[in-house]
Amino acid sequence: MNKQLVSCIITTYNRPKNVLEKAVNSVLRQTYGRENIEVVIVNDAPENKALAIEIKTYCEKVGVKYVEHEKNKGACAARNTGINNSSGEIIGFLDADETKIYYQRERYINAIKKFEQCYKPGDVELFSAPGRSEIGGNHTDHQNGEVLAASVNLDTIGIVKKTDDNVIRLVSDNYDEIIIRLDDVSVKEKEKETTKALIKGVVSGFLERKYAVGGFQAYITSDVLIGYWV
Repeated sequence: MNKQLVSCIITTYNRPKNVLEKAVNSVLRQTYGRENIEVVIVNDAPENKALAIEIKTYCEKVGVKYVEHEKNKGACAARNTGINNSSGEIIGFLDADETKIYYQRERYINAIKKFEQCYKPGDVELFSAPGRSEIGGNHTDHQNGEVLAASVNLDTIGIVKKTDDNVIRLVSDNYDEIIIRLDDVSVKEKEKETTKALIKGVVSGFLERKYAVGGFQAYITSDVLIGYWV
């Protein structure tokens, strides 16, 4: 089966060439396959023109697309430029900061190890859900369900394995395991305002809309900050 082309956009501004090289290499070394990965470097109007030439030459050497702004536009505009110059069916972003690369790599490795401690090793899928910051309004149970929010660069990741036992088993960080049998997603008074009730509500919504729902095992860990009422 042909794999989808993945575009990885890396924005940079006056970062040293060796830092950028490490970021690019971390992408190109992925087991997904070099032929299935497109890297797009967006240089946001660097002040150091000699450095920009070095980076452009490096990109041409390793087969990476290079785009440079004539005027500095900021990180958001640089990411949009990357999107406009990408060909992939799937688009991802990576900061040209090697410390973040190492941190995320260790984070995912540790999450997989934790999953294997909770459940048996096997073929798993990895998911990432970004956190959000409410700019106007508060949640979706106020303002008639209308809220203005923005995603942040902190996320929750999940290591998930499908099962055939019709049971959802989930561990979130150091909390106790949650077990939900899909043949009983009825409302129970003692479960109200719990994570278990929330998951059962989502499952019920899928079932009501005639979607197929199956069992799985999951380990979840999050860097998203805990919200507080003010």
